[in-house]
This record gives sequence, structure tokens and C-alpha cells, in this order.
Amino acid sequence: MPKVGIRLPSFIPNEGSNSPREVFRYVRSIEELGYDSIFTIDHLQTAAPTYPVNWFDCLSMLSAVASVTKKVRFGPLVLVLPLYHPAWLAKSLATIDYLSNGRLIVGLGVGWSKAEFEAMGVPLSSRGKIMDESLEILRELWTRDNVSFDGEFFKFHDVSIEPKPIQKPYPPIWIGGGNQPFGKIYGMNVGDVTPALGRIARYADGWSHHLSSTSEMISQDWSVISRLAQRFGRNSEEIEIVYSNFIFVVRKRTDYEKCERALARITTLPFEEAKKTYLIGTDEEIIGRLRRVSLATGRVDHIVLNPLSWDLEQIRTISDKIMAKCKANDF
Repeated sequence: MPKVGIRLPSFIPNEGSNSPREVFRYVRSIEELGYDSIFTIDHLQTAAPTYPVNWFDCLSMLSAVASVTKKVRFGPLVLVLPLYHPAWLAKSLATIDYLSNGRLIVGLGVGWSKAEFEAMGVPLSSRGKIMDESLEILRELWTRDNVSFDGEFFKFHDVSIEPKPIQKPYPPIWIGGGNQPFGKIYGMNVGDVTPALGRIARYADGWSHHLSSTSEMISQDWSVISRLAQRFGRNSEEIEIVYSNFIFVVRKRTDYEKCERALARITTLPFEEAKKTYLIGTDEEIIGRLRRVSLATGRVDHIVLNPLSWDLEQIRTISDKIMAKCKANDF
């Protein structure tokens, strides 16, 4: 039975004000409705043309989520790891896990926004190597004391962090990546994703594909991850498959117009293309899409749904119409 979570539409401007009270009400409602997890997105600045808006800081949002919830798990999906110093990040994430009594999931990605990397003075072309070193450092600092590291990008001696994470050996690490039809949808070229899939096979406790990935792409990538995992002495069954996508459940014909307006606030993607890419449709149509992904990979362990608005009615509908069937394995 897959777990079901909500990714906060923290980058979507509310038709109201997005006051702290409204944000916290939304977060509490997710937990009260019985969802298993809450996730946030990480970007330094406006990431046009894909998401031409600003959003809340990822780590600050995680701290806020921890403070107003009791049971639900939460984390970034995904945090752009190469933009952070891993020693500082290890301390920050360990603290959040500690203060939340072990509820953190650490979703990480390599990043893609050239403007963000330039702003941070990080070479975009080196982000894969930087991420590999950072993953090693995170795991070391979470499990050992007096850690030294001598890499190409990071060098330090005799570093320890406290508190250590509550979860042992450390919070589950999810890594995003894989093939995506960006060339078709956004005009962005996608290179060889084998290094990214190898990173997932080596380090990840969970794998989250790209939002725009088709079920065929997800199936092909999972086959590669499974094969590469064996090379690292791992069983791919130990890696959770995480399906994540934008969602808008349509209940009446006028909902399509509402959905189109919501989508236009965050992306330049044409609406007809969006309906093919994202989970937009009736509950039965959406369940059918989820079923195809599950059949393509053999299983889906965690479903993370990203509403296209702050409308509380949407997360209630998703709970009643989508999550209920997922929990009953009726998809």
C-alpha cells in the first residue's frame, strides 16, 4: 500500500494573501486529512520560464512544518544539494530531524537553473561531482565524529556535528532525476542521465523521477537503476519508488477553466500539453494514470501530489477520491 503525500504549493501565489495563518492552516489540514507526508520545493530565485514566480525558503518552510504538525513526515522534494555547503547542511537537517522527533525525509537533486548556480558562484558543469562529494559528507557527518574530508570541492579536518539525527543511521535520502521530455515541453536539452541514475543506485533510499516523465521513461530509468544497484552491491528492492506530479482533480466542466488559470500563474506550458503531462482530470482518469505507472515499474511506494492551488477543497477532494483508493490498493 503506497503512502500518499502533498507537496506544498509554496511557489504558487494565493488569490488571497498567503499569510502565515493561511499557510499553517493548509499544513495542519494536510495532517488532519490523514496524508502521510508534506514536501517543499527548493529554489533560490524565480526559475523562469518553467516556474516564473518566487517561493518560500525550503529549510525555513521545513522548520515551520515541523512546528505545526505532530505525526506527518516531511522534507524537501527536492533540495538543490550542490548549492549548499554539505557540512552546514548536515547540521541544519540533523537539527530539523532532531526537533521533529525523527520525521524528516531528505529529498535531494542536482539542480538545473543556470541563473541560480551563477548567483551562488557554483559551476553548473560540476554539479554532479559536487553532489557526489556532498552525499558522502552528509552520510559521514550524520554517523561519525571527527570527520575529515579531502575532495576536489570540499576539504576539512576533524569536524563533528551535534545533535545527530534521531533516525538511524540517518534520515532516508531520496534523490530525484532521470529522463524527461524537456526538449519537447520546455525547449531544454536533456543530456546523458546515466550518471544521475548511477548516483540514485548508489546512494538513494528513494527515487523520485521528474514531474514530466512518462510511464515509459520511468520504466526504462528504473531498469537502469536496478541494474546499476547490483554493481554497488545493493538490492533495488531497498529503494523506494516515489511518483510525484502536479494534480488538479476536476469535478465539473468549469473546473478546467479554474485549473488553466492556476497553471498559467506558475508556468508557460500550454494547457493542452499540461493535461498530458500532469495529473489533470477526473478522479478516475487520474487513478488510471497512477495505475499505468505502477504497472510500468511493478510498484509505487510513495505518491507525492502537488496541488495547483492553495484551495483546501482540492486537498479534501484528493483525500476522498485519490488517496482513499491508493490506500486500498485500488489502482
